[in-house]
Amino acid sequence: MTNARCQRRCDLLFGKAEQKYTLHSNENADLDTLFKKWPEAKTLYEWAPFVVIVDDNKKLSIYDPRFYRNGQSFLFKYEK
Repeated sequence: MTNARCQRRCDLLFGKAEQKYTLHSNENADLDTLFKKWPEAKTLYEWAPFVVIVDDNKKLSIYDPRFYRNGQSFLFKYEK
């Protein structure tokens, strides 16, 4: 089966794929203070297959984007 044919079948089963969110991660952020305050943040960083890091001068946070719904993730840790 060709990729195009497989894609058509997937579209019929699940609907056409559409991009819902664009997430930006700050890979150069210093996470040491977050890890010291919240040790579970380090566990999330080490065990999640990928994470998004936010460092926007208001807060430093880390979250698993697989659980991102309605503008937020329920699996996250942050420091103000």
